[in-house]
Amino acid sequence: LDDQLTETRDANKKAEAKLERQRQKLKDARAANIAEAKAALSPDVISTAHHQMGRLSKSSEHLMQRLSESGAVEEAQERQLQQLLKAVEMEEKMADEAE
Repeated sequence: LDDQLTETRDANKKAEAKLERQRQKLKDARAANIAEAKAALSPDVISTAHHQMGRLSKSSEHLMQRLSESGAVEEAQERQLQQLLKAVEMEEKMADEAE
């Protein structure tokens, strides 16, 4: 019984040591990940990202403005087309009445 108890204690100690090594590896990996993330977020990287976001925003605004202008042009053309259609219909109507 004492031998079994000793074996169990030894096995537990080995398992605890292994677990502690794994915990330390996790801590080291986490620290490395944090350091890598901080390096990736250096002021230059952040500045460049902000600059690119600003350019994209301006480009998007310009595109939306052009699209809305295009829509306004299309609406004006549609109105002119409708007016022409009405004028043609009126002329046809007047021609029919004249006959």
